[in-house]
Amino acid sequence: MTEKRIPKKIIYLNVTGFFLKFATTVSLILSCTSFLKTAGAEKLPLYYIILNILSISAGTTLAVKNIRDFRFPVYLSSVIGVYLIWFSSVMDSAASAGVIVLYTLTSIYDIYANILFWTHINQCLTIKEMKSYVGLISGVSFFGGILAGLFTKLLLGYISMKSAFIMCGAAHLLLPLVTLLHVESPQERESFFRAGFADMAMRQISGSRLLKIIMLIFVFSSFVRYIVGFQYGTAVAARFTDEKSLAGFIGLFDSAVKISIFISQILAAKKLLKNFSLSANLLFYQSGIIGLSLILFFMKSFWVMIAFQFYFQLFVKLIEQNVANTLFNVFARDIKNQMKFMVEGMVFPLTSIFVGIFIACFKNSIEPRYFFLFLFITGICYYISTLKLNEAYMDTIADGLRNGAAGGAEKAVRKMPMDGSFDIEYYLASERAGRLDMVFELEKLSPVISSGIILKLLRGEKDKFIMASIVKTACRQKSDEVRTELWRTVSDMNDNRVTANFIEASAMQGDSRLIPYIAPYLQHPDNRVRANAILAAVKLCGEESSLRLAVESLYKMSSSADSGCRVSAAAVMGELGLECFAGALEKLLFDGDFKVRKSAVSACEKNGSQKLISALERMKALAENEKISFLASRAISRIENGVFAKISMVLNAYPNDEKRKISALLKNAGDNRSVDILIKILNASPDGFSLKFAEIFSGSSRGNELLKLAEDYIRDKKFPVRSFLNAVIFEEKNYECGDELLKAVSLFHRSSFEEEFSAAVRGAAASGGNAFARSCFSVLGVYLNDMERAMAIFENAGSKDPVRADMALELLESIEYEPLKSCFIEMCRNLKG
Repeated sequence: MTEKRIPKKIIYLNVTGFFLKFATTVSLILSCTSFLKTAGAEKLPLYYIILNILSISAGTTLAVKNIRDFRFPVYLSSVIGVYLIWFSSVMDSAASAGVIVLYTLTSIYDIYANILFWTHINQCLTIKEMKSYVGLISGVSFFGGILAGLFTKLLLGYISMKSAFIMCGAAHLLLPLVTLLHVESPQERESFFRAGFADMAMRQISGSRLLKIIMLIFVFSSFVRYIVGFQYGTAVAARFTDEKSLAGFIGLFDSAVKISIFISQILAAKKLLKNFSLSANLLFYQSGIIGLSLILFFMKSFWVMIAFQFYFQLFVKLIEQNVANTLFNVFARDIKNQMKFMVEGMVFPLTSIFVGIFIACFKNSIEPRYFFLFLFITGICYYISTLKLNEAYMDTIADGLRNGAAGGAEKAVRKMPMDGSFDIEYYLASERAGRLDMVFELEKLSPVISSGIILKLLRGEKDKFIMASIVKTACRQKSDEVRTELWRTVSDMNDNRVTANFIEASAMQGDSRLIPYIAPYLQHPDNRVRANAILAAVKLCGEESSLRLAVESLYKMSSSADSGCRVSAAAVMGELGLECFAGALEKLLFDGDFKVRKSAVSACEKNGSQKLISALERMKALAENEKISFLASRAISRIENGVFAKISMVLNAYPNDEKRKISALLKNAGDNRSVDILIKILNASPDGFSLKFAEIFSGSSRGNELLKLAEDYIRDKKFPVRSFLNAVIFEEKNYECGDELLKAVSLFHRSSFEEEFSAAVRGAAASGGNAFARSCFSVLGVYLNDMERAMAIFENAGSKDPVRADMALELLESIEYEPLKSCFIEMCRNLKG
């Protein structure tokens, strides 16, 4: 029950967000009204320039400084409140400069108090809390803005503008009193911009056509925002002569825009992005701007101007920002937010400064309608410049795939050649099962021997099922002769199973000579061949045209009428793990075929995108059986904990021949805690013991004793041999898989095990009783890998028959570690005595 209760700090943040948005929105509405009535709309260009120069300065400062708490902007709200109350007393005699200062200060406070508020939330909440509550906090804050506009309209029907300023100031004064913001950041975080980020960002922008298009989107949006905003301000100031009517209209308009944005985001945004291409989405936005600009050029109308401002505010949130966020998703996750901040936070202000200068220079010499003609021409140029957006998007995805494949290249398999013999005649005379077993045995032979055998098998084997296994083994050979024969065999057989295995195995070996061979299979009718070809095209970092074709082929597979193709498409998207496939996976989650849904859930786990959580939760609620509900729950949990990102890092650290074993080990873990512990064990050293210990831990019921050993091992990067031996010998604890664990420690921690074992035996050899001695010899049996022999020594050491006692001592001579041998000899003498 306690977990369902909303924490007190979340309540504080909700209250803070609501009051912050409410107070800043009301102050903006009132100060804008005073600005338009006192300074006049003609001063807007100058205001844009001042505001954005200050924005760049403040934004740069915030970008390089780590903000650890939110008290300063909360207390600054009191200063703003006092300033607004003071302004109410002088507003009748206020000069235009004073009103410009008022509007600028409230705008700056609104922008940066919100930035600091969300930065503070990001720092003081855990990842789990962020996922659980950030939507709630955002919604409450947004509601505060909607309520502010409606409240202003209602309020001004009963009180004067002076009283409204006083009440607005009181709201700012209440903010620190109401919140009592006792929310601390749990730990220091790194600064936003790490050293060298600027250089990295410039390299990204100069090398990416897509990032340049994103910058163009923001430039155009800023240009439209201030051109239309200037004309909108002029129109409403001329229309409403009474200040209260003007403030009421602005408040009502602002609320109507916010409500429309809220509803549209819920009902339309996802459908538009899912059903239309990126350039088509932008076309909806561009066409409205071009059309409304043309209408206003020929017929200047107040209500058309209002409709233009409403359309722009709605579509810039509904389409443009959603498109931009989608485009950002193709970039690396660790720099995405910083790139977005730099592009959006710098391009917007710089463009608006330019627009402010542009309007200021030409507003007296150019008729207002010609501004719209200029906007009409700019809109057409913008539309032409974004026609190739989808192609640029595909190219960038292909680049990301290629770079990801190059960065995550698998380590070469390290194998020790082993000599052996292989009876070809016996092989050919065997049944299918026997021949398959012998094919698997080929991996144990030396390359020199196995390559000759594989050549004979490639030329003589007629069973396509067995040939599919031979192909996988043959792909691991470095011999040019084997590879030539392999390619010829695959082409001649023309069997889907053989071809799919060949493409998969060759890609795993990183054979770049396969690239020309893959391209024809990217459109293959068999779903497994096609899926493997797509994965191979990525892993082998082929030509851009092949990568683009692979991505397009993958999307076609995901919408194929054949359920097998859709199953394979989901699996491939999971293996690639790119966030840009989240939309396609979400669609497959609700496919009519059970196998497709099951494959999509597994792919969502591997993809790890937070965007998939809501879809998985809906799927879980609609699940027709417990199995799919369990898979959806597990996927949600693992995405929240970033399980597959951690698994990928672990897999890349191990050689190929161990990857399958590790993958199965982690996949079968019962819960996220077990997965986390297994990952940490696998990351500890030495590698051999880490894997063995992970197998033992996974195979047990994870009792408290074994869990403590795992935690000690992870913390110290060294297995606690002494405490483990003491528990087994002195406390006689029975660990699940205890013998396996003893064997693993003695094998992989040999020297440490011998030292600690001899120390434990030496310390109590004289005083220990029969039970102690039995425990010691039991451990010795594991150490010698011969339990019967060890217990025979124990039984004979205490015998009154001198022959049997001497024989027991002689058996101890086989212990190689001298200190351990002497300890047990001493123990045997004590038993005899």
